Amino acid sequence: TPTDTVADTQTPTDTVADTATDTQTPTDTTPSDTGGPADADTGGGDALDPGCKAYAGDVGALSISTDGRFRIIDGLAGAGIPARLVTVYLPAEYDANPTKRYPVLYMHDGQNLFFSARSAFGTEWGVDEAVDQLVSDGTIDPIIVVGVDNTAARIDEYTPTVDPGYGGGDAPAYGDYLRDVVKPAI
Repeated sequence: TPTDTVADTQTPTDTVADTATDTQTPTDTTPSDTGGPADADTGGGDALDPGCKAYAGDVGALSISTDGRFRIIDGLAGAGIPARLVTVYLPAEYDANPTKRYPVLYMHDGQNLFFSARSAFGTEWGVDEAVDQLVSDGTIDPIIVVGVDNTAARIDEYTPTVDPGYGGGDAPAYGDYLRDVVKPAI
């Protein structure tokens, strides 16, 4: 769809359809999922955690994929933290259970989690496939996975102290960004 910002190129071992814009390849053995609501499920029964600040932006105005189990939020920035993509992977049952609340796993280096075409090294980490397998096996309950892309300031944002050779020291601001911007947007 026009709002999809991620293209998926399946790898030979990838047998589960990643449901953003899916360019089927001969090795992709599962068809794309389609459907899903045209919103980000930000209202109605989706009350925020009382300890979580409300997101100040207009979530409806963000670029959100409405196809399948991925929601792509483009341009999410914070105080001193540059804008980046945030990819949200929803449980298979998400649309069928709109009032159910799910645990959320927040992961860094989000561009590497789900799509080979976006991965820094050309190979996705297979987080969606792993989560689906763990749920299928009954090892874990269904969860939402939030992948926060890194930027050129990755070392600075992930480390709390400054290293003269590598930089760093922006982890407190990045933590504030996760708490004050990302969590409320989800």
